[in-house]
Amino acid sequence: MEDVGEDFETSNQQSNDGTLDAVGDQLAAFGNIGTNFGFGGEEYYNPNEETQSGQTVDPEHAIQINDNERQKPVIINGSGWSTLKIPVPMFKVDKEPYIPMIVSIGPFHHNEPSLRAMQTQKRQFLDHLIRNRTGQPILEESLKNAMRKLEKKTREFYAYDFQAIKPDDFVQMMVLDGCFIVELLRFYEKKYVGEPFFKTRWTQTNISRDLLLLENQLPMFVLKEIFELTTLTGEATLITLALRFFEPLRPGKDKFDERMLNKHANGGYIHLLALFHSTLISGDNIYPQQLAKSDLRRPGKGLVHNAKILSYAGIKFKKTSGSILNINLTGKTLNIPTMVIDDSTSPMFRNLIAYEQNNCDVAPHFCCLALFLDSIVDTVQDVKILCDAGIIEHAMGRDEEVANIFNKLTKGLVFDINEEYCYMTKEIKKINRHCEHYNIRVRIRHLFSRLNFKRLLRFLDACFYIVITVIVIKIQSKSNNSNAYSSNAQDSPPPLPS
Repeated sequence: MEDVGEDFETSNQQSNDGTLDAVGDQLAAFGNIGTNFGFGGEEYYNPNEETQSGQTVDPEHAIQINDNERQKPVIINGSGWSTLKIPVPMFKVDKEPYIPMIVSIGPFHHNEPSLRAMQTQKRQFLDHLIRNRTGQPILEESLKNAMRKLEKKTREFYAYDFQAIKPDDFVQMMVLDGCFIVELLRFYEKKYVGEPFFKTRWTQTNISRDLLLLENQLPMFVLKEIFELTTLTGEATLITLALRFFEPLRPGKDKFDERMLNKHANGGYIHLLALFHSTLISGDNIYPQQLAKSDLRRPGKGLVHNAKILSYAGIKFKKTSGSILNINLTGKTLNIPTMVIDDSTSPMFRNLIAYEQNNCDVAPHFCCLALFLDSIVDTVQDVKILCDAGIIEHAMGRDEEVANIFNKLTKGLVFDINEEYCYMTKEIKKINRHCEHYNIRVRIRHLFSRLNFKRLLRFLDACFYIVITVIVIKIQSKSNNSNAYSSNAQDSPPPLPS
């Protein structure tokens, strides 16, 4: 079989380095949280204009969209924006966290020149899958037939029609990408025994990162169909295999226990990113159903003061375990789960946030968390405080890099904390209420922290010498005046006799 990566039409390529269109002012600070943005470039349609395939578009069922030149104008169906497309304001800030590094999954990034090398590896995974199953001659054809039945449903899943991709090519892409993921999860379960592709240390990390990108998702119903057609007796479920594979990407590097695996084993998730997201919001102390509308007053640039100012108010920081979302203030102790920061942290957080931004039905837990982290980590000093408490562990080289990761999380984020639902409302109010009680203390310590004591000492030293100089001059002046008076008295002639 020919490499499917060479057969696709180049008109479907996305230009990741294209110049971005103007989409409005960028969200740069928490004071602009309520600013509204569009989720794309300029929308338009022309009923007289032809599509890429030469067919006239019915304006009632499709519009044409220019998505910041990331790909040529395409036709999307009547369902509107794709829930798998990165919002343009977020992509404009930093595109790197949303772009696959070594493997493309699905149609958005398919056939990009930098990712074509993996097409050969996908074919090898498919061959390996077939060799280890019975009915080898008919298995591949069975997979293709199953994907043909799901093609229409899969195209609708992306909202974009992707008319440049022919039906046979689209089906072949589903087979190759789906079998690659399913067989990859099985290889990981067996510790990659007999697979030389994973001999390098960077392979698994980069592939797992790519598989959690919002624009790099296959529908879960495609993966389940392929898994069921190729499953072996006694094999773990697809969900369990996926959770074990993505476990190293958890922010706290904590392990799944059997209870957590069983809880999610039969859940309904639309794709792998949704599955990963659900495992992070299902901690023992996280209750999405109890979300309430927020009416928070922001004390500074964000939801709370930064770590340095909070420490002035007497708040102590303590590391905890469990869900990254489980942040709470107990007395004067702010408990925050440990976060291990590495090169995969920014893509993971940014795509979780993008997933929430594109789905109103998904609780905005990571949008809230991003606002909190951007508030509490303002400078390198804040990073050091959290590192000393064991809350942040990183191998980024410099603390500045960690601060930059947190400060960029909210760029392009469309979220008004005063109107949206925030699971941290109660804890944020407690933190801010505590700071109000220590407001004078905080202000005084913050003022002294901003003073340059070396300059202050030099200034005081200069003032001291000026004062001493003035005093000496005055003393000398008085002494001179006294001597002059005494001299004048001696030199004056005696009074004349009467």
